Amino acid sequence: MKLAAFTDKAVYRDAAEKALRTISEPALRYPMGFARWLCAADFAFDNGRQVAVVFNEKDENTQELIRLIQGEYRPNMIVAACSYPPPQDAPALLMDRPLKENKATVYVCEHFVCKQPVNSVEELRQLL
Repeated sequence: MKLAAFTDKAVYRDAAEKALRTISEPALRYPMGFARWLCAADFAFDNGRQVAVVFNEKDENTQELIRLIQGEYRPNMIVAACSYPPPQDAPALLMDRPLKENKATVYVCEHFVCKQPVNSVEELRQLL
């Protein structure tokens, strides 16, 4: 499920949904034995947030933004980061994400609908 959200490739989601269907009955009967599977099912029902960070390698604010993103447990959040411009083989989450004011920029999306990009810790804190 996370690979599908990270790459935007339906083949991963289809495979995960098929696997979840095969274990649904035993997981409902014995949930303690299927904790990781139930986490995957939770992610399947609510893809959570996708966060893309693009940055200029000389921007000192980048690490502060990333520390804020990683500072709390957010199990259903997908995060991708790279310097700008992203390479051709970068995850789909990072594509078409320009820098805002030539500074490290964070795109926070929910269900693949993105909010306005931000580049300050205070703005990012409000979105997360």
